[in-house]
Amino acid sequence: MRIKRYSDEERQALVAKYRMEGNPPLTVFAKANGVSYVTLKRFIDEVEGISTDVAPTPQSQRVERAGSLREQFRSQLLPDNEKDLYIRWLEDRVKFLEGELTQFMENSEDH
Repeated sequence: MRIKRYSDEERQALVAKYRMEGNPPLTVFAKANGVSYVTLKRFIDEVEGISTDVAPTPQSQRVERAGSLREQFRSQLLPDNEKDLYIRWLEDRVKFLEGELTQFMENSEDH
């Protein structure tokens, strides 16, 4: 088995893609992009400047504190303009879909 080596640019691009997709569950995003959960988590921590030397929290505490930790994460690590980026992405998506619909309607009128 050959280990994949990622450049700094590849790591940053993967984290940026993760952010632009709205921070889906790490396991889902990692699988869809052919990277392990642990690797993706490490990339995010590295790009965001988080120390990965912290001992893991026991599962029971993770479940208890998940909501508050997620909010801390979002408030401290996501860009201030996250909503603006998301709205811009949605607007682009709507334009694309409108174009697809127009093309579909034109093709259906021809038949």
